[in-house]
Amino acid sequence: MHNWSVLNDSIQSFLKISTLQHEVLHYIEWESMKITISNILRQLEDVREPKDLYSLAAFHQKWHSAMINRIFFSLLNNFRSQFGDFYIDMLMEVFAEAAYVAQDDRRHKEADYVRMIEGGFPDIFPELTLVKREAVFEGFRLDLLAKEPGSGRDVLFEVKLGTADPTPQLLEYAAFFSQPILIGITEKRLLKRREHADVFYFSYSELNQRAVANLRDRFEKPDKAFSYFPSRFDKEFKRG
Repeated sequence: MHNWSVLNDSIQSFLKISTLQHEVLHYIEWESMKITISNILRQLEDVREPKDLYSLAAFHQKWHSAMINRIFFSLLNNFRSQFGDFYIDMLMEVFAEAAYVAQDDRRHKEADYVRMIEGGFPDIFPELTLVKREAVFEGFRLDLLAKEPGSGRDVLFEVKLGTADPTPQLLEYAAFFSQPILIGITEKRLLKRREHADVFYFSYSELNQRAVANLRDRFEKPDKAFSYFPSRFDKEFKRG
């Protein structure tokens, strides 16, 4: 299921995926998901004015499912011809905080965030190819393993809660790979003095902003901009 992408696929294509193709959801969960999506689609049919869409978006922000969040972001793009790029882009910017990785008051485990990132990986990091979650090698367990198609280099992800530092583990894992790309993801942004020159860093909120920036690049006119400031990783590896 993590292969489904808002950038590349429609919600209709997502609904057509058979239950057997869903790697994450069990049958009951998938049926529940389809009901939820159908309800959202019915609600959107009643949208007549921009304020109606805003109200639904505000309600959407309270949802705790990363998959539902990105499905809703996908559906927002259907209203571009009705309300214009400017308004849809504004909604995306306002609600980007909860787009892919939950930013709420619930106590999520580290593994929960890893699954959220996996679920939205094609939209957060379209320039990379996800290989596996919880990849095991040499007795270590890597949160996410990906590939950079252009160079074939392995991309190692370590995800942490709060301000825990992923750097020591990434540098330790790097010894088992040939020139890997190292990405540390933290709930809170690390202080600059704690960052290592060989590691690219993102916070959860920056992942959400990056995904929404990718969506806007895909759906809007190219002369517009989203208030996402490119990171060092973006400058070196961003697709296109």
